[in-house]
Order: sequence, then structure tokens, then C-alpha cells
Amino acid sequence: MAGHGHAHTLPVEEAHADAWHHHEAVEGLPQTEHGAEASMLSLGAWSAALVVAVVGSIAVIWVYFNSYSTQEKARKQEVFMSAEAMQYKARVTDQEFKTFGWADSASNTVRIPLSAAKDKVISKYNTAK
Repeated sequence: MAGHGHAHTLPVEEAHADAWHHHEAVEGLPQTEHGAEASMLSLGAWSAALVVAVVGSIAVIWVYFNSYSTQEKARKQEVFMSAEAMQYKARVTDQEFKTFGWADSASNTVRIPLSAAKDKVISKYNTAK
């Protein structure tokens, strides 16, 4: 250790310490160090409280996720159903509403123009009066 140029010495204690460092006998015995002795009951209670808090947080997140995913599935189902309705509407052209034809030949169901169907319903209600 000879190469760094200074000697190692202990710090010198000052002879004139301030009043805070001097304790009187009327102060009583010094207090024990805080936390020097761990209370197993306290540690157990805090551990249990932390476990309950973590499990409770997980449960709340799980409930929220299930609620959110259910709403999202319902929203996507509505979008899917409306897309199916739009596809059906695209298949059913104006010609199908304006012409006579077979709706289902196996069950002998025919298709009539919409205007003819309206006229039949109106005349049926007019004669019923």
C-alpha cells in the first residue's frame, strides 16, 4: 500500500461536541431501535392483506375483461348480421321485386311484383269494408 502517498488514520473525535450529543440522566434510557424485533403477527397480517389485494385485483380485472369481451362479441355479431342483411339485399335485385317468377318451385310458391302485391292487399281491405 505504499504508493498512494498518504497515511491511513482514524478520524479524530472533536473535544467540544454540541449539546445534542450529550444526554442527561433525566431523559431516561434510550429507546430501542424501531423494527429491531419483527412481529410475526404483524408480518402475517400484512402478507395476508397483500394476497387478498392481489387476488381481488385479479378478480376485478377478470370480471371487467369478461364483460368487455361479451359486449365486443355482441357488437361484432350485430355487425356480422347487418353484413348478412346487406348481402341478402344485394342479391334481391329490383328485378325480383318487379317480375313474376318462382320463389320456390318445390313448394309451388310464386313471386309477384311488389306493386301487384300492394294492389291485391289494398283491394282486399277495400272489399272487406
